[in-house]
Amino acid sequence: MGYANRPSLHSLLTERRNCFSPIFDCAYSRQIWESILSKIQILRPACGWENELNCAISFCKGNSFRALVFKLSLATGVYFIWLKRNSRVFGGNPKNPDRIIACIAENMRLRICTWRNIPKTVENQRLCYLWCISASLPGNIVPLGF
Repeated sequence: MGYANRPSLHSLLTERRNCFSPIFDCAYSRQIWESILSKIQILRPACGWENELNCAISFCKGNSFRALVFKLSLATGVYFIWLKRNSRVFGGNPKNPDRIIACIAENMRLRICTWRNIPKTVENQRLCYLWCISASLPGNIVPLGF
């Protein structure tokens, strides 16, 4: 009783995905996401939500430093793009995409700086360099001078 009207898991996931579909559908959001992608060394144009979700599934496998940075960048990027969208829709206050990118980069940098025991590989050093991780922070690796 009561279970007959219960939505299927597939319909819930489809509904959830559709609520995020506007995120990568406008040029403003694509510009922000492409900037984030370049900082995690993924050089391709931003795609629609479904394609980005499929790419995220493949990049987020494992606990490598790059996978963790990708997961964090996806969460941070979606959060700030959604905040921008809400401020524009409800407050009429558009923000410069470069300002949003700077906020995302700063939040990413501050979060990554708290991580410890990052393997000292060239790829990890490059990612730290792209996110402006300082060599003076304890426990973090020294970025290479690229």
